[in-house]
Amino acid sequence: AVVGMFQSISQEIPFRMVNKEFFGLMMANKQAELTLRSSVQNVNKSTGGTLSTVGMRIVMRGRPTSAKFGTVKMGDLMNASVTLELTYLLVEIDGETMLELDKLNSVYKVNGEDLMAEINRQC
Repeated sequence: AVVGMFQSISQEIPFRMVNKEFFGLMMANKQAELTLRSSVQNVNKSTGGTLSTVGMRIVMRGRPTSAKFGTVKMGDLMNASVTLELTYLLVEIDGETMLELDKLNSVYKVNGEDLMAEINRQC
């Protein structure tokens, strides 16, 4: 593997139904940006007790490559989706950056280490 060379990274975003936000992700002239937030519980496997909870944030940016409108049935979910080709991905756990990948700006950091630093200095 060559540092900084990445294959396609896509993310499918599910929708229960087609709505305005669905079409907002389909703007091919703009990068869509999504921020996902959660609280992750860590469990002690030997006792079953909860050790701690930490916040997690995931930021994705990309352009649409496909859309599925799903099916229309009375009283049922449509199960629509939009697929984005990601150009940016950030994963933070407990406020600490675990992964930052920015394909357009030659950024690739894992566990706080800038893996592109030497390459960027040479260019």
